[in-house]
Amino acid sequence: MPTGAGPLYRVVYSEVVQGSLRALTRKAKRRGRASPFASALKALDHRLRSEPFAVGEPLHFLADAGLYVRKGGNEFFYFVFGVDESRRVVYMNRCDGSARLEP
Repeated sequence: MPTGAGPLYRVVYSEVVQGSLRALTRKAKRRGRASPFASALKALDHRLRSEPFAVGEPLHFLADAGLYVRKGGNEFFYFVFGVDESRRVVYMNRCDGSARLEP
């Protein structure tokens, strides 16, 4: 795993994750939590771009793909992502809403 600062990572949100985030945004709006939800998402995106290894906790390393798989969460959603350190890309591949967005 890396240490120190370097160029920013590019974050790729899968189509499934983009759809999940749109649905979660609608839920947050219906519950009057749109602003804190947007802030949480923006903060997560910033951290993934700048220091992805400081987000969440490690799950495993896919040696053949050179991908570190991690999981994390905040008050609104839980997520799983992979970090390709050599290409400086973060792949967000799962995002599920937390109970705070449920009725």
